[in-house]
Amino acid sequence: MTTQLEYEQLPTFTTIELIPLSSDPDEDFLHPVLEIFKPEPKIQEVKKSRLYLVPSNFGEEFDSDFAPQPTSAEDLPALEPLIHQFIHNAVEIWAGRRSSHQLQLHCHYTVFAELQKMAGTLKEIGRVRKTRITQPLDGICEATITVRFGDRLRVVAIRFEGLDGRWLCTCLALIQSQAAPPWQRLNFFPEPQGHGAFRETSPVVRTPDSSAAVYCKPA
Repeated sequence: MTTQLEYEQLPTFTTIELIPLSSDPDEDFLHPVLEIFKPEPKIQEVKKSRLYLVPSNFGEEFDSDFAPQPTSAEDLPALEPLIHQFIHNAVEIWAGRRSSHQLQLHCHYTVFAELQKMAGTLKEIGRVRKTRITQPLDGICEATITVRFGDRLRVVAIRFEGLDGRWLCTCLALIQSQAAPPWQRLNFFPEPQGHGAFRETSPVVRTPDSSAAVYCKPA
């Protein structure tokens, strides 16, 4: 048996056209008959963040009918412009260039009392560098801001809680380096719920859950 190497007529090839597949998931059910077998679309429920239930009370006791009511972040103003304006006002107050009463409506009275004590204690106005905002729960905002004072970078910790239809600052802490003298450490941080007001601390700042700490390294 031999293979024929010569052909009387050369074979012809047709051109193949590549048609891109459609990304429409309903394309298979466009036929009138198949449309009745089209599965119902699945509705994905959007999970909302849990609203916090226990606001900071600083040792105060309230009747259940008159206690501060947590407010969802959806019913409150945007956070970024508020924190941006708040931190700029705070560093100017610490430098004695602005009245502390301009932040009175945004602060818990305990935080405002500490802010008044700190007014005018810094020699210069800090330059705000970076801001990091997190919302661990609906109605809770925790922000850390790096501020440059001369040749040093320091961190400001801020906590806002949604209470009675507004954002209220329940923590304002300027974290300084361990090299600073004790009388110049401006650390003030609220204790866990119901454990009193601010007080001078070491360079280790405890968070409200008492399981973590922010350690201040020398600048």
